[in-house]
Amino acid sequence: LLTKNSVGSGLLSIPAAMAAGRGTGMGPALVMLVASYLLNSFTMVALARCIQETGARNFRELWEFTLGRRSAWAANTMICLMNFGVLLMYSCFIGETFSRLLLLVPGLPSTLAGRTPAILGLTSVVLFPLCMVRKMAALSITSVLGLGSVVYTLVFIYTRLFDGSYGPGGRFFTVMAEALHPARGEVPFGQIGLGSTVLMGTFSFAYVTQYNVFKYYEGLKNRSIKRFSKVVYSGNLLAGAFYILSIFAFLAFGMNSQSFILNNFHASADALATVARLAMGISVLTSYPLIFMALRDSFCNIVKPFQTRQGILGLLGATAASVEVSDRAWSTINFILLSALTAMSLVFTDIGFIVGFSGSLLGSAVAFVLPSTMCL
Repeated sequence: LLTKNSVGSGLLSIPAAMAAGRGTGMGPALVMLVASYLLNSFTMVALARCIQETGARNFRELWEFTLGRRSAWAANTMICLMNFGVLLMYSCFIGETFSRLLLLVPGLPSTLAGRTPAILGLTSVVLFPLCMVRKMAALSITSVLGLGSVVYTLVFIYTRLFDGSYGPGGRFFTVMAEALHPARGEVPFGQIGLGSTVLMGTFSFAYVTQYNVFKYYEGLKNRSIKRFSKVVYSGNLLAGAFYILSIFAFLAFGMNSQSFILNNFHASADALATVARLAMGISVLTSYPLIFMALRDSFCNIVKPFQTRQGILGLLGATAASVEVSDRAWSTINFILLSALTAMSLVFTDIGFIVGFSGSLLGSAVAFVLPSTMCL
């Protein structure tokens, strides 16, 4: 679960991040990845240590124990905004990916193959049931499916890299735009520059799973800091293997790598690329509920002060003891959050700002600022 939480659609944006500016070499890219792995793993374990010492059940309580009640809203607000941004990006990705796949279905009316039907259909049929799950352990099977989808996609990219299908003389070379042709060998191994900050921002968000630290720690059998530390470092190490493969996927198209690397492959003629797009769509669908759990928990903790019969959650059927007591409140909160995400994803098509804001600012705050502030 931790590995799948770390590995999402952003994995395939790394080659484009390496191509930003004048490009970043393999050497600095690997150093940035290792630094992100160590820093994020360390802060994850540090948070678990604080949880053990304080007995806090969520970020609001942990903030109250360590920094006081007055500003306890800050942590959950940052986590809520960050996860909302990530999920909005995922909803947009789902719309773009599956709408293109639906166009390939013979006989399907064009009205059903658009971006809007794809988002509405998958949110209703797939995402809503998955997001209704209360226990993270129940998502283990879907997480394995998601990781398998990522494995297939990376295998496909390397297959095309080595068989030369998109290189000069390859069967897809002439049917692709020149801007999508491979541009290899243009970036020295040790090159670093201003564009490297884009890659640094991408990697800083790669291992950000701190928002689910309470779920992981509480769900660990025979939990202890030592045992949790092993789980975190080993889980992130496995995720790192995927990111290393993504770094070397830069060799496939070099400086012409698109922001979503699968866009470098033919949309319909390359059957394996079509399967890879479907696989990444499945990967995002299986990552969605893991992040949604953190969004829902942070949202509930933000409105917790209003949790009375006359307050916000009280109107939804919650009690003062817990927002999870009432099935009505649970379903309604899930519906409200998913509806907001879906509505915004239907409006926004350019999600570059969302990715940048969620990753570079809020992601860094959740991964590094919050843990260091609360654990001092």
